[in-house]
Amino acid sequence: MTVVIALLLILMLKWRPDWYISRVFYRWLVAKPAAWLATIERKHVLYVIFGLFLAYGFAFTAPADLAMLMAWDVVAYLDVALAVWTAAAAVRVNALSLAMKHRLSRFFQRVRSPMRNRRRRTQKRPRQEANDDDHPGLCWALQAA
Repeated sequence: MTVVIALLLILMLKWRPDWYISRVFYRWLVAKPAAWLATIERKHVLYVIFGLFLAYGFAFTAPADLAMLMAWDVVAYLDVALAVWTAAAAVRVNALSLAMKHRLSRFFQRVRSPMRNRRRRTQKRPRQEANDDDHPGLCWALQAA
């Protein structure tokens, strides 16, 4: 499923580069990572290799309990980082939904002419007052009681 989505995304970026969503995906999935990778220097790669080598060596020389404790500690840090990232994404989605509601409500507002906003005055019909003296129905029901 992921491969199909990735292929559809690549096809959209290739065949429809003028769409807004294509430009957004290109910016975030191609341009920004390429700019970030362009800032990486040789020393950064050497630091990563050296750090992995030390971690690998530490895992073999340390007792199994200590290695599991270190792995659990790293997993806890990753869980906290993912929880913070998820909360930040939820806040962004909420803010984005509010902004989109505002923009859509402004976009779909009807522009009415001033003449249309004025109400026509209608003449009120005079109400006929109820005169129940002519209809003895209620009085007859009360007299019978």
